[in-house]
Amino acid sequence: MWWQPIGREDMMIKAYRCDLPVNKDILEKYPGIQVVDSSLLFGLEHIMLAIEKAEYAFESGCNTSANIFVEVLLWASAQRQIKHALEMYGLNGSQDVVVFGAEIPPGFSDAHGMREVEIVLDESRINVLKCAFSITDAELGVVPGRVADALRELICERISLGAVQ
Repeated sequence: MWWQPIGREDMMIKAYRCDLPVNKDILEKYPGIQVVDSSLLFGLEHIMLAIEKAEYAFESGCNTSANIFVEVLLWASAQRQIKHALEMYGLNGSQDVVVFGAEIPPGFSDAHGMREVEIVLDESRINVLKCAFSITDAELGVVPGRVADALRELICERISLGAVQ
C-alpha cells in the first residue's frame, strides 16, 4: 500500500480550545497528525465520517489528493477542490481546532495551550454550517426531528454524495 491508512479503530480525535491562535506551522512540527479549524464541523462525528470516506477513496483508487489528511479535508468539506477544503478547515489563527491522527503526541496540548472541549451545535454554529454547506430552511424542514439532527443528517448526506460529484 503506497499510503498509510489512518486506522479509524485506533484513531485519536479531540476537539480543543487554544489559548493562542494556531497556524499551519504546527502541521510541519507534527507530521503524524492533522489539526483543523473546527468552526465548520458539527461534531467529532463529522471528521470521523470524512476519515472513513477518505480511507475508502484511497482503497478504491478514487482519491483526489495524494495526502490522506488532505483527502479527509476534502470529504469533510463536501468539496472536490483542495483550495475550497483548505479555505474551510485550514488554520488561519484558529483557536477552536480538532486534532486527529494515530497518536496525539504526549504533551502536545499543554505545549500549545490547548484544553479539550466538546463541539456544541448551538444556534450560532447551526447558522454558520447552513451557510457553509448551502443548506436551506426548506431542506431542514423536510427532515423530521430537531434542527440540529436534521443539519447533521444533511451534512452527512452531502459528504456521502461527494463520491458521485
